[in-house]
Amino acid sequence: MTRVLSYGEALVDFLPDRSGVPLREVETFRKTIGGAPANAAVGLARLGCDVGLLGKVGADEFGHFLLAALQKEGVDVSGVTQTRAAKTGITFISLDAAGDRSFLFFREPSADMTIAVDDIDTTVIDACTVFVAGSNLLTTPSVRAATMFALQHASATGRFVVLDPNIRPHLWPVPEEMVPTVRRELDFGDVVKVNEEELALMSPAGPAALWNELREARARALIVTHAAAGAQIFWPGGELHVDAPTVDVVDTTGAGDGFVAGLICGLLRRCGEVDASTLAARVDAFSADDWRRVVELGCYVGTSVCQKLGATPALPAAAQVPWQQFEL
Repeated sequence: MTRVLSYGEALVDFLPDRSGVPLREVETFRKTIGGAPANAAVGLARLGCDVGLLGKVGADEFGHFLLAALQKEGVDVSGVTQTRAAKTGITFISLDAAGDRSFLFFREPSADMTIAVDDIDTTVIDACTVFVAGSNLLTTPSVRAATMFALQHASATGRFVVLDPNIRPHLWPVPEEMVPTVRRELDFGDVVKVNEEELALMSPAGPAALWNELREARARALIVTHAAAGAQIFWPGGELHVDAPTVDVVDTTGAGDGFVAGLICGLLRRCGEVDASTLAARVDAFSADDWRRVVELGCYVGTSVCQKLGATPALPAAAQVPWQQFEL
């Protein structure tokens, strides 16, 4: 059984050979796995979790590259379809002197943007315990229908749903649709993770207001990440802040994806080998200490990502993680 299923885009990221310069001055790029759902899947696989990806890539060389690279990492790609109707999406990344990234996307539309309801294999969803999704396949009506279908099926069949919206405002052709659409998606989450910018979009009144809304829908926890300042957790038992390790930042690309991988791995290690309903019940019983240990692992993996160029090269393998530090 695939315990974790990550839904969404798999792209090819082209990493620059140096930071602090605009793309026009970069002479050499290196290709690697990209797309938040694919990055999170790789992070989970390296941490020793049983994980698969549900999505769509092109029937082209970059699509073949992604499937092979993901399989090599230990990600089950049986839920990934290929199409000749569109090419695999690619992204060129530039970095400023502090390691903060900017993206130049080529997705107009890319293969992942052509996913339809008929492409969603519900048996793949039924085989998972945890279903993970973002918001970048909500940007247009057709792909939105597929994403909402997958979320509704996961919810209706009792999967434990983790949502990391990973919002990219420039991908929305109708900007006014972004906030209400993503906000509807968040109501499906058992655990919702947002960063500071996403929090400002979703809830100008602040995190407590968003938490109060989400817990009325379904949520068992809201986690707000604050980059180098760590993360804030809201759950029925209270509120907690967890610090992030201090590291030398090379590239922040994929730090949030690494955090999600560490968070989910921490939840599974803390709760044990259980089905979705038991996982939910055990998370409901979490104490402040439980949440601290789980989110500390998320912060550890997220900050590890920042120490090399690219979203996946610095994701730690299970053997590299100081598990005793997290007592998981």
